[in-house]
Amino acid sequence: MAFPGALRKRAWTRASSTSVKAPYLSLRWLSQLREPPSQPFPIIHTCPPPSCPCAPTPADLDIDRQRPLSGTMPAHNQHVVISTGQRDWPSRIEDGGRRGLFGALPLARHLKTHLGPKGNWHDPYHNVMITNSSFPFWGPFGIWLSSVYLFPQFQFIPMIPSNPHYANFLAGMYLSGPNRAGRALPARYAAQFARIRDDSNRICREVSEVVVLICGHGGRDQRCGVMGPLLQTEFVRQLCYRGVDTSGCDGRSFPLVTNIDHTIVRARVALVSHIGGHSFAGNVIIYVPPSFTVEGRRSPLAGKGIWYGRVEPMHVEGIIEETIFKGRVIADLFRGGIEQGGNMLRL
Repeated sequence: MAFPGALRKRAWTRASSTSVKAPYLSLRWLSQLREPPSQPFPIIHTCPPPSCPCAPTPADLDIDRQRPLSGTMPAHNQHVVISTGQRDWPSRIEDGGRRGLFGALPLARHLKTHLGPKGNWHDPYHNVMITNSSFPFWGPFGIWLSSVYLFPQFQFIPMIPSNPHYANFLAGMYLSGPNRAGRALPARYAAQFARIRDDSNRICREVSEVVVLICGHGGRDQRCGVMGPLLQTEFVRQLCYRGVDTSGCDGRSFPLVTNIDHTIVRARVALVSHIGGHSFAGNVIIYVPPSFTVEGRRSPLAGKGIWYGRVEPMHVEGIIEETIFKGRVIADLFRGGIEQGGNMLRL
């Protein structure tokens, strides 16, 4: 026989537990009704299929198709793209070009020295990615010059002498992180840097063309060595079909067929050295210039670099249409991105 006090205690316990759980269930139910956080850019979930035949993807490549791509872009704040006029490099690009033509290859080694742990401009909190590219270098024949793209600053320096002193200048003036940028120059460099800065400011220009970079580093991994040239050919072909001027793409171009949008658009397409993630080949970076417009308005991706992985020739037409001409990121190919100021972009 239950006592009245025990009955009252049991009833109070049931009432108390009900009063505690009800708000919890309500909040959980309401949280499911909240809209997901908005994306920093428009997206399309999958790449549209091509409208015409394209090169097949080699069947024997060991491509990782299981791991999610989002968030696999290597963390970095700046990206230096060096024009070398070559389509492949040693596994470690700093090991090549000790006697390279015009010194285009040694520039990577000099920059890595100045930005590395023992370098003048090392900043452990400011990561600079340095890659070689197949873009032709600029300058008079017989002079040791290199050309460099700087992203996400979207600057192009067509003539940089490829020696340690100018590499020191490039690292100090353009690539040093916030913890080093304000540091006073050593007296022995001050006058030299002032002269070089004046020279570079006269020739440095803002990037106004779309820049497409495709990992083709066969000396590092054969998967990108196979996929890179296939994708480069397909990008140039599809861009030319859209009426895009692709001159300067290391001599690889197709005749302009039509200009569907009646606009003048320029793009440069190149193979680049290792950018991380060979198991996700093909790897493609698209840098959209800050001035780029879509249907008369500034593109949502203007001033951003978009990284894609597992790109096949059948994706190229869709990437050009959706990412370049519509300003939308293709979610199932997206590895990450970067915007002006060095902020990382995630889904």
